Amino acid sequence: MEIKFSRFDLFVFIPLVAALLLFLWQPFSFSQSGIKYYGHYFVEDPGKNQTYINEVRDWTNVVNMRYDNGPNDSWDPTAASRVRNSGVKVMLQVPFGTDTDQTLFTNSSDRRTYLNKVKQDMIDTNFMSSLAYIAIYEEWYVLISQGFYDAWPIFQGHTKEEKFAIAKRYLEEIIDDVHNTFPGIPTVIVENILPYPAPPSNVDVLGIDAYYIPDNSSCDSTQRAKFEQEVLPYYEAAKPYGKPIMMVPPSFIGGPWKMLSECQMQWYSDLALSGQYNIESFIWFFYADTSGFTGVRNYPNLVNYQKVIACQILGGSYCTVPTPTPTPTSTP
Repeated sequence: MEIKFSRFDLFVFIPLVAALLLFLWQPFSFSQSGIKYYGHYFVEDPGKNQTYINEVRDWTNVVNMRYDNGPNDSWDPTAASRVRNSGVKVMLQVPFGTDTDQTLFTNSSDRRTYLNKVKQDMIDTNFMSSLAYIAIYEEWYVLISQGFYDAWPIFQGHTKEEKFAIAKRYLEEIIDDVHNTFPGIPTVIVENILPYPAPPSNVDVLGIDAYYIPDNSSCDSTQRAKFEQEVLPYYEAAKPYGKPIMMVPPSFIGGPWKMLSECQMQWYSDLALSGQYNIESFIWFFYADTSGFTGVRNYPNLVNYQKVIACQILGGSYCTVPTPTPTPTSTP
C-alpha cells in the first residue's frame, strides 16, 4: 500500500512530531519537579581560601555559607558581595555555641543580641534578599550522641535520650528567635542519625545527609541494594514529621567516604525527583577541598554530570552541560 501525504498533512504532521520530541526531551529542558534549590556546600569561604561562586553560578541556585567566615569569626563583606552579585541564593549557617560554651544556646537575651548583629550584617551588605535558609548549625543530635557537648552544664548527668529532649526544647526557642529576627526565611537543621530523634517542632525544613558509601563505581544490582539500604531509612524516619526535606548527598572523599560515580549520583537525583519524599532542595556535600577532604571540584567529569542533574532538577536556563568533544576520526 502506498501512503501519500498532502502538503496540508505535512504542515500538520511536522509540528506534531516536533511537539512530541520536545515532550520526550522535557526532563532536560524545563523542571517538572517541586525542588526549589540545587547547589553545594564549600563554595565560598575566605577562611578556607574558597572563592568559587563564579564557577557554579550558571548551574546552581544555592550555596552554603557560614556566618563566621571572616577574620575573628566575623561576617566577610567581600565574600557577601561576590555571592550577592552572582545571583545565587544562600543557606546561611549560624553557629549557636562551641563545645565549651553554651551561652548562645541557652541564654535568650545574649542570643537575641547575637541574632540582631547577624541581621544587621546582612542589611549592611545588602544580603537579606540572598537568604534562602537559616541553618541552625549543625548536627545537634549527632554531636550530642558523640559527647561533643558534654562540657555544657545543661547536659551533665543526663542520659543520651534526656540530652536529646533538653536540646529539642532549646532548639525550639532558638528557632523562635530566628523566626522573629528573620521573618519569612525558613529554618533548617541537618541531621544524620538513626533512630531519628524527634526534631524541633517549629523547624521549617529537615536536612538529611544520608551517605551511601559504594564498594566500587558500578551501578549493578548489588550496589543499588546497598544504596537503598544505606540511604532510604533516613528518609523513611523523617517522613512521619511531614516537613519538607533538604537532601544532602555525598560528593567528596575522606575517611570511609568515597566519591560517587555518575550513575550513583543519578540515584540521588532519581530519588529526589521521584516524589516518594517531600524533597524541596538538593545540596551536594561538597564542592571544594576542605580540612583534608577532597571535594568533587577535582573531578571535572563528575562536576559535568552534576550539571546534568542540575538540568534535570532546575531545568531551563540551568541546562548548561557542555557539548561533548567529538571523537577524532582517523584518516587512512
